[in-house]
Amino acid sequence: MWWTAGRVLARGAEMEQTLWLEALLRSLCDGEWEHGNGIRIETLDNPGWAISIEVEGTDLECHAFESISLRRTEDDWMDCHLEGTVLQAFCGPGNLKEAIDTLRRWVEDVRR
Repeated sequence: MWWTAGRVLARGAEMEQTLWLEALLRSLCDGEWEHGNGIRIETLDNPGWAISIEVEGTDLECHAFESISLRRTEDDWMDCHLEGTVLQAFCGPGNLKEAIDTLRRWVEDVRR
């Protein structure tokens, strides 16, 4: 757990996701991929999160991804899909963990 000014910055599951993202990045980097591709996590203005993982030229490139669209409330939603060679997730402000977990399950299923 990380603490700053009495606040928890990361705990168990969140730290595990961070470590998984680090491992994913290392697994995709091959001396070429990282120069024109990447993993991006950004905020949206509605508000929410956007995640993109460029899979071109990787072991993930030629695999199908079944799109997911969930609408629970105005702030509780998630859309995940493969757009060309970019795996994308868009979600509400409290759904970042769910979105990362969804992308992680796909990556791990492909790599089995």
